[in-house]
Amino acid sequence: MGFSRMCILLATNNPAKVARVRQVLAGHPMEVLTPSDLGIESIVVEEGSDIVWNAEEKARAYAEKTSLPIVGMDSAFVVDGEAL
Repeated sequence: MGFSRMCILLATNNPAKVARVRQVLAGHPMEVLTPSDLGIESIVVEEGSDIVWNAEEKARAYAEKTSLPIVGMDSAFVVDGEAL
């Protein structure tokens, strides 16, 4: 698959999270992709003691499937000044 601008993989297929991250990054020269966009089966990792651990584990799991930069997502995603 060829890309014309920088792409990142969002480690979730949650439609609300995907829509919000795409909205926050609108106007920036990058494309936010999901595992389903790339035909990658969802990887669910919810065994950690906190949301940071879970997000890191999701990112690591998807890193085995793609060479794209990955943003790990769990039940919370914080951007200064934004409520995701």
